[in-house]
Amino acid sequence: MAYHLLGKSDTAIQLSQRSLSLNNSHHEPYMNLGDAHSAKGNLEKAKLSYRQSISINQHLYPAYTQLAGVYVRQGKPHRAEQLLEEALLVN
Repeated sequence: MAYHLLGKSDTAIQLSQRSLSLNNSHHEPYMNLGDAHSAKGNLEKAKLSYRQSISINQHLYPAYTQLAGVYVRQGKPHRAEQLLEEALLVN
């Protein structure tokens, strides 16, 4: 679901939340939600979504890289670096 890439982040958020209400055991809706929140500048919500995705699938490298990008945008490059090092250990 790439609605956020089309500038339709609100639609992406609504659809992701709907998907999660039906089944919250898959990482994809959390990734989509994180991407949509990130696109809207809702960085705290994006972080929570990416973290949830990682908690479901700790080998999901894109979740780590997206989360690291959020930390960089928040002016926390050292935290981003730590997170990527964690990802390398897991993956």
